[in-house]
Amino acid sequence: KEPKKAPAKKKVKLEKGHYVKVEKKDGGIWIGPGGHASLLFSAVPKSQFNISFTAKAEKPAMVEVIMGFKYSATDRREHLHVMGRRAVPAGGRFVTKAVESHADQLPDIISRSSDREYFLRVVNKSKTPLFVKSFVFTGNNNDKVTAALIDPNVDRKNIKAVISSFASKALRRELTAKEQDHYFTIFNNFAKKDSNMGALISTYEELLCLPEFFYIGIPPEMDKQKNENFVIAEKLSYFLWCSIPDDALIKDAAAGKLTDKKVLEYHVDRMLKDERSRRLVENFTDQWLHTSTLFNVAVDTLYYKGFKDSIKRLMHRETYESINDVIRNNAPAVDLLSADHVFVNDELSRYYGIKGVTGGEFRKVPVDKKLHRGGLLTQGTFLIGNSDGMNSHAILRGVWLTEVILNDPPPEPPKNVPPFDETIPGFNKMTLNQKLFHHRNNEACRSCHNKIDPWGLLFENFDASGKWRTKVVMVTKEKEKGKKRPVVKKTYLPVETEATLPTKDKLNGIDELKAYLMKNKKEGFAEGFTEKLLSYALSRDVDFYDKDLVDGLNSKFISANFSANRLIKNIVTSEEFMKGAAK
Repeated sequence: KEPKKAPAKKKVKLEKGHYVKVEKKDGGIWIGPGGHASLLFSAVPKSQFNISFTAKAEKPAMVEVIMGFKYSATDRREHLHVMGRRAVPAGGRFVTKAVESHADQLPDIISRSSDREYFLRVVNKSKTPLFVKSFVFTGNNNDKVTAALIDPNVDRKNIKAVISSFASKALRRELTAKEQDHYFTIFNNFAKKDSNMGALISTYEELLCLPEFFYIGIPPEMDKQKNENFVIAEKLSYFLWCSIPDDALIKDAAAGKLTDKKVLEYHVDRMLKDERSRRLVENFTDQWLHTSTLFNVAVDTLYYKGFKDSIKRLMHRETYESINDVIRNNAPAVDLLSADHVFVNDELSRYYGIKGVTGGEFRKVPVDKKLHRGGLLTQGTFLIGNSDGMNSHAILRGVWLTEVILNDPPPEPPKNVPPFDETIPGFNKMTLNQKLFHHRNNEACRSCHNKIDPWGLLFENFDASGKWRTKVVMVTKEKEKGKKRPVVKKTYLPVETEATLPTKDKLNGIDELKAYLMKNKKEGFAEGFTEKLLSYALSRDVDFYDKDLVDGLNSKFISANFSANRLIKNIVTSEEFMKGAAK
């Protein structure tokens, strides 16, 4: 028999002669009702950007502008964020509509993503055809920044003071009288051939091309004491604020006071209270804990029904708030290993099964031990980030725990490591424990996995979506006669959370793991925290020649009840921080 032909799709009539949903024609694109046109780009702007389109319609039309990305070359699902809607009036006349935005206004999943296939999209949300003549995206526009720096009505008499003020901010210090005269001379040379405004912009460009603008720690041509003080002010402000020194720091640097450790500690306390120190919290958290993995994993929403990508942003915020409590509120850093509280809002608390939380703001909430939450180890950021989106992943979780949290990275795997042997009878019905048992029996794999797998298996009560479970759902796809598509079958197996550590200690589950770490691994955790914070403060890797410095800082950190505030003060008053860059 002849196979039945699929019914033809209903065509959308646009205008006379147009019968397709989207068609390039007449120097533009015709878009039918519900249709869209996309513009690809490679990276999300880091500052202000503009989107505009020029279009016409015979009847009133509504256009939706969307930014989004596809998760990967293999996972073609799209994440969409509506930038705005713009109306196109009737009459068939071209109109240009714009959508202005800034990177800070984008959701974290877009602004912090990388290696994505990004697109901008105009969608016809009306019932009438729309003709789009142009669709323009310009990124990293700094018009607002320029307007803030340059007053078009500036009086020439004040030009020298304006340039000196700008240069002081750009170079993060006071200028000598010689330098002020030098930059004013540069302006005058430009002003011979240009307007005051053009000459001022050109002078700023000269300043922003100086090595002293791009690099931290280049000493100015001053006496040694001022050299050290301005370098300290600069390093301290970028450490705690990721920004330039404020007037209070510059004033004390000019007075030569920052080499006094008590004055320096005063500024640490003052700056950590300032909201700008949230930048330290967020940047250090992302670098130390590898939080980007959260956004690189696509949770299978068919497998975990009800999961929304928006929950990832809340989990990420939960991790920020945990580190904020340690760094800015001076809670003991070992709370990150095990705590009797969590940082949640109403939506995240519902997801975790925590009752009694209302409101969208994040707050510190006591949590019952029966819920098995508290500390970094039970946060969705890392439970999802160290999974494959459908299955929990004991190996990834074990590596993350030993390398990042315990500062004891496992050895590099040997070359040509064989994967799981899927030819083993009943492989698809095995638990993860059973698969790992067969895998590590291979001689090439055993030595590494004995140091990794036991740690990861203790997390098995948490699935790939970060939720608590008591059973493992094994999903298999099997072909059946008479059916074109494979049939999805689910098998429920008990969770296996018992493991024997390399130390021969036997543990069962996340609660026993946290108790074990608090009793036996606090010093290793503290050393890792110290190394990472020191590396962040010095803007370089910590190496073997820093061992004495690390040991000394770590010993004082532990003695001070794991106080991050005390650790930060000890770092910034160390010889390496105070004088290293000014030598």
